[in-house]
Amino acid sequence: AAGGEADVDLDVDSGELKVETDEGSFSSGGSLPDDFPVDQVPLIDGDVIQAVSSQQAGASGFVVLVMVDAGVEDALAEAEQRLLDAGYEGDPEMADIPGMSVVQVVRAPYTVVLSSYEADGGSAINYVISVE
Repeated sequence: AAGGEADVDLDVDSGELKVETDEGSFSSGGSLPDDFPVDQVPLIDGDVIQAVSSQQAGASGFVVLVMVDAGVEDALAEAEQRLLDAGYEGDPEMADIPGMSVVQVVRAPYTVVLSSYEADGGSAINYVISVE
């Protein structure tokens, strides 16, 4: 749209989208991106519904949405505990968002904001991961 060159790959069967430019890359779909740091950011067990990767000079990160059968508070506590067990530290300064349970944990170079809400008879756990 800005007149630059981009390689765009859209798989209409799976809904996977990948865009690569000289400035960075973006991918979105229902499975973890190839560059997701699975050994550094342990996710709760569940179904990955959506995963996004954005890599640019100076700013990179991921957004992952996982559906689980547990209740909202239990699912959030389990997702947070997995990260704490991996060496992350909690951030008590996280803002309270009405209607949504939210926590933030940090372990350089990663900052992870977890949110949980009721969805489709279970809970959705949303991971927003920024990389320094």
